[in-house]
Amino acid sequence: QPPGRRYPILWLSVHFLGAVLNLAAMSLLIPMAAEQRDQRLRRRLSIAMTHGFSVASAWGPFYVSVAVILVAVPGVKWSEIAPYGILMSMLMLICGWSYDRIVLRAPIPKGDPMPDNPLAPAVIGRVAVLLVQLIGLVAVLHEAVGLSIPIALGLVAPPFALAWAYVQAAPAGAKAGADGALELAGRIFRTLPQLRNETVAFVAASLCGVGISQVVPPETVGAWLATAGVGGDAVIAGLIAAMIGLGILGLHPVIVVFIIGEVMPPDVVGVAPEVMALAMLGVWGLSTMGSPFSATTLFMSRVLNLPSHVIGWRWNLPLLLLSSVVVAMYVIMLRHVVFE
Repeated sequence: QPPGRRYPILWLSVHFLGAVLNLAAMSLLIPMAAEQRDQRLRRRLSIAMTHGFSVASAWGPFYVSVAVILVAVPGVKWSEIAPYGILMSMLMLICGWSYDRIVLRAPIPKGDPMPDNPLAPAVIGRVAVLLVQLIGLVAVLHEAVGLSIPIALGLVAPPFALAWAYVQAAPAGAKAGADGALELAGRIFRTLPQLRNETVAFVAASLCGVGISQVVPPETVGAWLATAGVGGDAVIAGLIAAMIGLGILGLHPVIVVFIIGEVMPPDVVGVAPEVMALAMLGVWGLSTMGSPFSATTLFMSRVLNLPSHVIGWRWNLPLLLLSSVVVAMYVIMLRHVVFE
């Protein structure tokens, strides 16, 4: 792509693919950054990918952020807050693109620009149909049947993945298609035990939140805030700052969200549940951008052969701080205009 288009196109590609495929989208697109010899361009493309992938957690139904926050903030539905989350992510795209053009982008050399080489409409259409099918099936189970998103995804995704593997191998024959689906199933079961760390982490985070709530009851927190005259907008700004700061220090947002959900429920701190959910969704991905221990940063570190703290604390930190300000302003505006 010619200069000026690479950032938004790469950002949007990893954003929407990541919303459905999660880290698999990063695996598909990371060669664009990893194979660059120009260090400045390598850094810019890396930040674009990390930012685009991370902020999809503001609305992506298959991100763990949505599942956790909908549990931590009862009474909120994904369909009610997803449109606001998508708009919030687009505002962060504008923030990231502006930061890239003003701070990171080198002067464009004189001469003929790089020729435009767009994707064929048929390719874009096939990818869009695939993603819409998966999201639509999960949405039907979630909205019509009343299943939670993680359960709906658990029912839809396995047969969907097997069908996808079959179709990819099917041009070589029906037997090849069946073998492709069986090979995928075998690989999944062989690697399933590696997920036990994530299971332990989520259970531990939940227990940590419940335990802290017994030591610091929500009513006590509400009384402290009332005595200090803190409420509404200040609570939102403080919540966002806390999640960003703890994320930079390496604490996973799932722990912070469970603690906030137990100790500071919306009715205690005086904000609408949707406002609290959007505030936490908006900075969930940003907090992982700045953490040298998050899966996203460790993945980029391994692929780019750079220390994870360089990517999290040096490369990503300025943009995630700017984006967190955008999130705070946007959520506070929604509180007064939509959810008052």
